[in-house]
Amino acid sequence: MADGAASGPGGANASYGDEPFRDEPFGDAPGYGAPALPALAGPLGDVDVDALSFGEAARVLHAAGQLASWLEAFTARVTVRLTDTSPTVVPQQDPAGPNRNEEGLARMCAEAEITGALTVAEPEAQRLIGASTQLVEEFPATLAGLEAGRLNRQQAAAIIGQGQSVPEHGRKAFEAELLDAAGRSELPGPKLAGRAQRLRERMHPESIKRR
Repeated sequence: MADGAASGPGGANASYGDEPFRDEPFGDAPGYGAPALPALAGPLGDVDVDALSFGEAARVLHAAGQLASWLEAFTARVTVRLTDTSPTVVPQQDPAGPNRNEEGLARMCAEAEITGALTVAEPEAQRLIGASTQLVEEFPATLAGLEAGRLNRQQAAAIIGQGQSVPEHGRKAFEAELLDAAGRSELPGPKLAGRAQRLRERMHPESIKRR
């Protein structure tokens, strides 16, 4: 490990392998500063909010909600990618793969990057890694719904909250029915959660005991 890593993951001048930890936020990179954020938002960044009529504001709000859903999915995917690639910045003693200590250090590296990038505490970074991994790897249809703007965060959480105790072989059908219901009825998160619970109990009554 490089000398700069002595202060721990994310510490001052921390370095792992050939790739130093960034002390500066990603936003300081060329083209990603605060003035560029409207450009990242695409057409919504050009909207003159103060000039909107009631109807226009409603349509823009709907578009902003869809963008927020896409960003939720994007953040999850980037979080998983960050976690998956974190072993590459930790020196490995065995070419065959990281040992348990190296895996733990890689996890700490990912958590440190998340706390710095999103300005959150370590427990929240750990929660984000877990939730993102579950969304991306276990609920791909829900992830796709978020990316397409057909679901919001609360609706996705309702599906995952009930679906995580559904046997893996039945999860695809469980997701599909709820996604269809959410799309047709525009159910808010709490109502969708109630429907998800009833569906789980009907399709997989054994999950009642599991929970």
